[in-house]
Amino acid sequence: TGTPLPGAVVKLKTGDNVVYTNTEGRFVLEGVQPGNVIVVTYIGYATREITVNGENASNLRIVMSTDVNKLAEVDVVSTGYQTLPRERSAGSFAKVDMDVVANRTISMNVLQSLDGLVPGLVINNAPLKNQVLIRGLSTVSGAGNLPGQSTTAQPLYVVDGLPVPASNDYDNLPEMILNLNPQDVESITVLKDATAASIWGSRAANGVIVIKTKSGAFNSKMRVNYNTFVNFQGKPDLDYIPTLNSQQYVQTGVELFNAGHTEWRTISGQYFGGGIPPLELILYNQERGLISAERATAQLDSLSRLDNRSQIKDLFYRNALFKPAKALSLYLITDISNNIASGKRNYNVNNFSIPYQMYRDAEGNNLTVPHLTDLSDSLRRDAEGRSRMKLGYNPLDEFDYGSTNRDALMARLNGGFKLDIYRGLSFQGTYGYSKGKNNIRDFESLQSFTVRREIAQFAVAATPANAPRYYIPATGGQLTTINGDQHTWDIRNQLAYDNTFGKHQFTALLGQEAREEFSTSLSSKVRGFDETLLTHANVDWATIVAPIMGTAWPNVANVASAMTAGNDSFRNSEVTNRFTSYFANLAYTFDRRYSLNASWRNDQSNLFGKDKSAQNKPIWSLGGRWNISNEQFMQSVDWLDRLSVRATYGIMGLSPNSGVAASRDITGPTGSAFFPGSIGLRVITPGNPNLSWERTATTNFGLDFSIFRERLSGNVELYNKNTTDLIGVVFPNTLTGFVSITGNQGNLNNKGIEASLSSDNIRSRNFNWSTSLNFAYNKNKLIKVNRAAPITTGAAKVVSGAMED
Repeated sequence: TGTPLPGAVVKLKTGDNVVYTNTEGRFVLEGVQPGNVIVVTYIGYATREITVNGENASNLRIVMSTDVNKLAEVDVVSTGYQTLPRERSAGSFAKVDMDVVANRTISMNVLQSLDGLVPGLVINNAPLKNQVLIRGLSTVSGAGNLPGQSTTAQPLYVVDGLPVPASNDYDNLPEMILNLNPQDVESITVLKDATAASIWGSRAANGVIVIKTKSGAFNSKMRVNYNTFVNFQGKPDLDYIPTLNSQQYVQTGVELFNAGHTEWRTISGQYFGGGIPPLELILYNQERGLISAERATAQLDSLSRLDNRSQIKDLFYRNALFKPAKALSLYLITDISNNIASGKRNYNVNNFSIPYQMYRDAEGNNLTVPHLTDLSDSLRRDAEGRSRMKLGYNPLDEFDYGSTNRDALMARLNGGFKLDIYRGLSFQGTYGYSKGKNNIRDFESLQSFTVRREIAQFAVAATPANAPRYYIPATGGQLTTINGDQHTWDIRNQLAYDNTFGKHQFTALLGQEAREEFSTSLSSKVRGFDETLLTHANVDWATIVAPIMGTAWPNVANVASAMTAGNDSFRNSEVTNRFTSYFANLAYTFDRRYSLNASWRNDQSNLFGKDKSAQNKPIWSLGGRWNISNEQFMQSVDWLDRLSVRATYGIMGLSPNSGVAASRDITGPTGSAFFPGSIGLRVITPGNPNLSWERTATTNFGLDFSIFRERLSGNVELYNKNTTDLIGVVFPNTLTGFVSITGNQGNLNNKGIEASLSSDNIRSRNFNWSTSLNFAYNKNKLIKVNRAAPITTGAAKVVSGAMED
């Protein structure tokens, strides 16, 4: 294929002269005479013997061929900055078996195929959860999965040597990873400890996933690969979920009912949370004397005989079927993708889905469910009369009353060069630019309950007999359009040195990196939208942002209505992240037996106070490896192919996401009728001059082995990660005027053990059978954390000691 093999052993068949190839597969072997025989060996390849003659002595090209009787995988690892033979690295790397990934492809998300392949790597497909974790949580603020959170718990993703912009909201996977065609992926490497990941600096505190895509080789022929798959997934067994049937639900509701806890006039007078289900309505009517005990019992028995669990199942399965709605992914080339998706309005089946509430009648007609409107029947009828809008809610009809269409385009361009300067010294440049556009069109028709409710909230009429005055359009629907744009550029320049001096192998890097991430979002929302004429009505925002008294459906303190979110007809946001870093890396190996790895990087951020020492965060690591199997005293052990031990220690850091923490106050615009022109400024992020980086100290011990000609191989690792100065919510002095700010709130610890075992059971030219077993155990412990409320008394201060281990 023309792929260079770094770390291959090159020696004379007679004599002690031994050298190793560099990262380009090149070598210089001195003292060679015509007629000498050169022997080349490399893990996973057949040994080559070449006789030197006058024609090839100065420029010898050696092509290696794989050997099915040896380890099939080239044993090298990539950090995204450089590639090293595994036997020269002390770090904790896990290289994914891409043959297994190709055979288990079940979706266009390549990371889902990694589940169970890498010890310590957790793939979580549950919604609104950290989807990928490496060796547990190293930060707590990113575990909440809320937009604008202080930090992220996700690992750093690197594609073709350059990091991928993160997705801060809910810690979802970045768009570029979701749009990456699995058929374009050549290799995936997971970096788990400080020595492996520290070269990436503060962004790598949660680990790194390095993805390399396929590319053509020089002088190689064109190849076309086609792959398709069909995924059949069984329906979830909802009977497995323990739920109450109608009789049990009614009986429990009767036992728990306490009219004195919430009086009827209170619950029936609420405009939010005031929807009264039939069970509670019957019990309240009995308690108020409107019906007799016998009548109440008969009505409750009637509810007990209803069973809508089959309808709930149908709703759940319909949501599972239509939630993705129509989805189309077009992959033009490796680095351009276009995803188009559309969906309608699904009713969310949740814990509030009452087992006796029917959604269709016996004739199959969709039913209105009044209590889901958040209004009691009396308030709903009054609001309908005064607004002259129907305010019933029909969950199944709502499906066709709105739609959302998305169109996302992502393009990525990576480039670079390498200039050989002198005997292993080279200058390398890596440059990248990515650009993405995301267009969303969200439409709610006039029939939508969302639109009808908002019209009623801004309709004023003293009585149902009076004609209402509508402060927002009472005809047409709502159209929201969101246009997002993002681009990222990377510049990395580095000097690299890779050379071999007899038994000494030396690799070094020294470089500088700069990066900018820019994203902007422009949204508009119009009301009274006519889909046929493509027109909309105007809104008097100066009036509706202020409280309007006497509305049919108040949304402020049960007496007035206001557009509490402010003017949403036009919104624009921009986020720019820039950083610069300096890094160095060293790898030294003596006689293929002893290796030393060192890494240093300095990330700079102006989020931490005025002191330069606080703004700079040096990241460093040290590691060592002893290849015991290469010792002279082990050469007589024929059944042992490889045995090595390694140890690493390093310091990592983590900074907060932009805009959610700073040493000085961050202000932003806000709308209010009390400001001149209805626009003013407010402090959106209070400053904290004492804010510092999260600090994670990681210790890792590893053992690697292979026996019986690579028939059985594996590794065992022990690790301990101590994270201090966790970034999260802290409670300042109440005299500051702020209830909470972002600061350093505590410490946590991760420790665990990982093991993997692989066996080649059958090897032949036409049939191979192999087995892999992975095991991982992680214990995550919160050592110290601030209390959930500020300490205001001496007793609370004493009790707060219980929050520390």
